[in-house]
Amino acid sequence: MTKSYEWCWRRWIPAVAGIAYGLGLATAWVWHGGGTSPEPEKPALDRSGRRDVGAAGVPADRPLGDASVSGHPHGAAIPAERVRRVFHNSHPVSRQIEFARLLAEADASTIADIRAMFLEFDQSGLQYDNEWRMLWHHWGTLDPEGALDQLRKEIANGGDYGPGPQALIFSAWAARDPKAAAAAMREIGDPREFEASYLGAIGGMPMAEATRFAEDSTFEDGAFASRVAENLADRQLRESNSIPDLKVWYEGLDESLRRAALDHVYWRVRTADFADAADWIRNRAEAGEDTRRIAVEMTNAYLKRGDLTGLDWYLGLPAAVREDDKLREWASGLDTGSVSYREWAAAHADASRELEAIRSAADGAP
Repeated sequence: MTKSYEWCWRRWIPAVAGIAYGLGLATAWVWHGGGTSPEPEKPALDRSGRRDVGAAGVPADRPLGDASVSGHPHGAAIPAERVRRVFHNSHPVSRQIEFARLLAEADASTIADIRAMFLEFDQSGLQYDNEWRMLWHHWGTLDPEGALDQLRKEIANGGDYGPGPQALIFSAWAARDPKAAAAAMREIGDPREFEASYLGAIGGMPMAEATRFAEDSTFEDGAFASRVAENLADRQLRESNSIPDLKVWYEGLDESLRRAALDHVYWRVRTADFADAADWIRNRAEAGEDTRRIAVEMTNAYLKRGDLTGLDWYLGLPAAVREDDKLREWASGLDTGSVSYREWAAAHADASRELEAIRSAADGAP
């Protein structure tokens, strides 16, 4: 399976942001006694009387804690057949609840054995996608260093997992110990591995702490700074469910992160209310922020739907934001004989005169 790195991020980041919440609910349900745990089945015997051994080489009734594949000290035993029954459960909700129960009972040694059994059913996390995410996130909670070691071994052996597991591990790690997670990130030399770790970490930290962490970071890559800002803007809106709160969050950012976040906050405001976005961008322009690209985009959106008031809006922006080439382009493309133009010009005399002067200058240019 080969997919673009950007596609992988679009698939994984929303999951990283929500997996802790979902796993928390499921685990809480388990600890409060929800559901029932099936009685262990007797081991299957073949005609020679030998116990059935699964594809991972683990006897069906052998407690996972008896011989941990992770090499950690042994924890509470979890029967291998119980793990298999979870994966054989075709009902996605009860399967995930039972899988959450397994994870809640695991420790740093037995979770590695659960991973080994996982390979028996799903090599890359495509068939059991939610369980796959839960596994790496919870492993990051129990033993992030061990989870990273295992992940790197699997990737070295040909595993093509994308950035998701790395992000999930660091999300859990940063939620538990942000300083340790940050220290581990500083040791990462591979840019893609670092980006996965960073985005996972800010997804695991409380929102205010994640914002401060991003503000204290130095981004050499503008594209990555934009991705960080986008993830934070998405999370702020998701957690507050409030466009006004999103604007307040933006206005509280330091200058460098604000520049990276402008496009992303603008688009979310515009999606909610186009007119509100126009007012907000005008305010940002008047505050001295560089809104040139967004202002052109907004005006094009006005004109695309036949709303000439977008020209008034653009002409009302500070001169530093307006682009003469775009004004000439728009003025030259106006159908001055149309009813809609005449009605607009009658109601907006100053703007129509300014555009007519721009149009005439463009027509008379050599």
